[in-house]
Amino acid sequence: VPLMGLTLGALSLAGERENGTLAYLLAQPISGSELLLGKFGGLGLALATALVIGFGLTGVMMIGSGGGGEFGIFLTLLGLSLLLAIASLSLGLLISATVKRASTAVGLALFLWLLLVYFGDLGLMGTSIVLNLQIVQLFSLALANPLQVFKISAVLNLRDNLEVLGPAGIYAFRTYGNTLWPLLIGLLLVWCVAPFLLATQV
Repeated sequence: VPLMGLTLGALSLAGERENGTLAYLLAQPISGSELLLGKFGGLGLALATALVIGFGLTGVMMIGSGGGGEFGIFLTLLGLSLLLAIASLSLGLLISATVKRASTAVGLALFLWLLLVYFGDLGLMGTSIVLNLQIVQLFSLALANPLQVFKISAVLNLRDNLEVLGPAGIYAFRTYGNTLWPLLIGLLLVWCVAPFLLATQV
């Protein structure tokens, strides 16, 4: 999901800028922000449609096999996946707005994806060992990564606790309690909106 969003967003403006079609679009009576919003909305709708179709087929299979009791959890997971897709698309658009060549934009998008994946569980564990980080710092680093925020949210949705994530998960659950879920959703929404707003300023 994040790789799809990043690459689609990265190609959206840089590809048209390289082909010369972006200048034609900007010659129309629309602002740059309106063009960016249109790109964001169209690509976001395409991503959402693909995810809904994929999840929908799985949902039909769940209902057919008598697994409808967990359908609420399943729908929440779909919602989280949609937020992650939009956040990734927003980051991709920011990259696309700042570079001129499509190949450079895609390369940066792939590098960012690898960076976010690396600073997942193993990367955070390695960083905490090398830098001797405290649990609070480790959890703060996790919250700075949209992939980790999605993962924590998904685990919380599935299990109602974060013990499976080890000490950092236990710390987060005990410290934030019932406010943890709104915090995680809020962070995903920030990742959806903030890069897009930055892209409108480039």
